[in-house]
Amino acid sequence: TALARNRLRQRVWPMLQAQFEQAGSTLASSARRAHEAAECLRELAALDAQRACTRHDQLEVAAWLELSAPRRGNLLRSWLSAQADAGVPESLVQRLLHELPEAASGKAWPAPWGSVRLHAGRLHAVNSPTAATAATEPLPIDLSRAGRFAVPAWSGSLLVTEVTTGGMEPDSLRRCELRARQGGEQFQRSPRSVPRSLKKQFQQARVPSWQRDGPLVFAGGQLLYVPGLGIDARVQAGDGRPMLALQWL
Repeated sequence: TALARNRLRQRVWPMLQAQFEQAGSTLASSARRAHEAAECLRELAALDAQRACTRHDQLEVAAWLELSAPRRGNLLRSWLSAQADAGVPESLVQRLLHELPEAASGKAWPAPWGSVRLHAGRLHAVNSPTAATAATEPLPIDLSRAGRFAVPAWSGSLLVTEVTTGGMEPDSLRRCELRARQGGEQFQRSPRSVPRSLKKQFQQARVPSWQRDGPLVFAGGQLLYVPGLGIDARVQAGDGRPMLALQWL
């Protein structure tokens, strides 16, 4: 009886059966109903998520607020559970239910995997902050072929994929360098726009602050790629040529 299951089976369960003849069938029936209720809640959360969650798995607060209070809590639990393998503390759910309707953009709540952050009316699940400035010196890297390239110094990786538009020629990515932001970098978002500072471009694109610390990709002194903004329009290849796109993970 050192094990809890054995203690229940040998000591507690016989007493229950002695006092309540239908204990077994009653508990089995309750378990079946609880399972059915849980399945119904999962299906309801999936339906609500179609309206309140974006394709990037962010929660639209305005749409979430249109739900009834019980459905808000149900969708929150489902959405939070999908963000990480760690369990969802009920205290986090209750804090969000209470604070989120009046919270200002930039508000953050600690979570087992990192934090939950509110930005531009959307709730984001953010992994624990990484030491993005760990690589103080430029880091040489060859990104001229498709694949995923781990960058331990930046606690992430670069995903290189073949595309048909908006990418760069493979040869231009052969001798790249990963650098931290130094200030003064200029980025051009589209062919008809003008180069502007990264700060202004981040603000215009509404990139959250925690997504601005990835490495900048340079080649020959030219800025090629910025996490959260994409590929500089000045270095994009012409249509019809083989090209690659970058994504910081």
